Amino acid sequence: MDLPMYELKIDDSADSNLAMSAIALVQSPAVQKNFLAFSEQVKELKFSAVDLERGIISGLLISANKPIYRNDKLGEYYVTISPEESYKFVQKFFKEGYNQKFNLNHDDNAQAEGVTLFECFISDSTRGIAPMKGFEDEQDGSVFISCKIDNEAIKKQIIDGTIKGFSMQGDFGMKRVENTDSLTPKEFEFYNEVLNKLQNLQNEFTN
Repeated sequence: MDLPMYELKIDDSADSNLAMSAIALVQSPAVQKNFLAFSEQVKELKFSAVDLERGIISGLLISANKPIYRNDKLGEYYVTISPEESYKFVQKFFKEGYNQKFNLNHDDNAQAEGVTLFECFISDSTRGIAPMKGFEDEQDGSVFISCKIDNEAIKKQIIDGTIKGFSMQGDFGMKRVENTDSLTPKEFEFYNEVLNKLQNLQNEFTN
């Protein structure tokens, strides 16, 4: 059967913990944490520009409408982020002051000191904002960022290829993209199983 597709969601209210809450500097797929790490396809996460003389790295953070394959304790499925949700992700990210939260390879114990996010934009043809050079095929709603690196150890990792790109991190809700009324019994069983496991995980995090 075709794998199910889910749209990632956050709650933009201040009292909700659903949010993009950090950015990781990554090289390879992160250790799987449900709905936390999105660095599966390194070639899509490579920096589009590296100017270490000025200590600047730039690249893609969110690829709008692009299915991302997941294989974790919930099973196999795809997730995607809509252009509308991208705006919510970024606006809450800055509103809650998460723009200073960087780590290495999604390890919260490896905070990336000396990394400052100073530029962020969302591609949007209706506003005349094009994707970053090298990512012209990205759809409206894709998010691009630039960071100032004042950490010599991190600069070295960028030079030797240990760090190749950005990856978002946070807690997200999921909404099934397809209409569940059209699912086969086997697909519906899997759908319910995913929802039950997700609810159990959310209960574990909140207890």
